[in-house]
Amino acid sequence: MAIILEGCDGAGKSTLAKKLGESYQFEVVHSDKMNYWEEYKLISSKGSDIIFDRLSHLSDQIYGPILRDEHDSTIVKNRKVFDKLLLDLKGVVVLCEPCLETTSYGWKKNLDSKGPESWDAFVKIYFGYKQLKTDLPMITFDWEKDDYQELIQQIDKEKANGN
Repeated sequence: MAIILEGCDGAGKSTLAKKLGESYQFEVVHSDKMNYWEEYKLISSKGSDIIFDRLSHLSDQIYGPILRDEHDSTIVKNRKVFDKLLLDLKGVVVLCEPCLETTSYGWKKNLDSKGPESWDAFVKIYFGYKQLKTDLPMITFDWEKDDYQELIQQIDKEKANGN
């Protein structure tokens, strides 16, 4: 199984990745330093039992137009190919989505990262994730309100269904 954590900066992806990694005994990969093709090679060679703290073929849909005024054309063109590969690995997306105020605290703590530098860009990205497109099953998780064990059950159900 491949678990992909998505959400804007400050949404709790890295914290959740660590916790899920411990629960499932899966390797956690922070792919924010990789480009699309490096991610593709990693997934192709590693196979399953991996947790990704964000993948470019998903996050660029939101970040690209806001931070660079454009999508990465390679990613847009190959999104469905990437989704297919992940579907074959029983991939599931967990969209980390605590409230805007809570997420903004995490974003402000990490302003030195490569994420959005302005409040306006941050808000656009936060709400942009509500439009995320993927062929993978998606589970929305708000760590302030939702139960972690229920998230595990939802992930396990997706794994058992084989998508």
